[in-house]
Amino acid sequence: MHDHVNAEYVWVEPSRYAAGFWMMRTLVTNAMYRAAIDAGACTRAAGALSARLDDPAYADHPVVNVSRADALTYAAWVAGRLPTSAEWTGASRGNTSRSYPWGNRMPDELRANFGRHIDDTTPVGRYPAGAAQSGALDLAGNVCEWVVAPLYTVRGGSFRSSASDLRCMEASVSHEDLRSILVGFRVVRSAGAAP
Repeated sequence: MHDHVNAEYVWVEPSRYAAGFWMMRTLVTNAMYRAAIDAGACTRAAGALSARLDDPAYADHPVVNVSRADALTYAAWVAGRLPTSAEWTGASRGNTSRSYPWGNRMPDELRANFGRHIDDTTPVGRYPAGAAQSGALDLAGNVCEWVVAPLYTVRGGSFRSSASDLRCMEASVSHEDLRSILVGFRVVRSAGAAP
């Protein structure tokens, strides 16, 4: 399944956390978000990080400096929504007791961008060894991800996070208007969504 900016979705099997659903394989990129701005669906955030939207070197990096409201607006534009916290857990863990999306092996530089090894975002999908069972990439590291939860929550850890912050069950509460280089998002669609 793909959406109108050609983002690829993978099927996440039903789990004890959530019913089955479609999830973007990667985080939303600067190029994808720029398409939404060009279409008039989203607005550009102010600040130095907005220059990444115009820089070809960052086209495939995750969009950052977006608030939860910005993420919700983009998701609606591509006929999707943000994942619930339960769905995000189901995508990263499945019906297993794995600690990380790829299993129980500790994070390393082949599986995730974390621990300030690079100290910046990297292109999405750069760590295929860190894939979850569903094929979703970057569920651990690179940037944290907005999810829908009772509080304003981000999941997954970032390029500055420690290895323990990348665990499937970790979550952090943030302010709804947070705009940070450490936070991006991905889109999901319900099981019956049209391709």
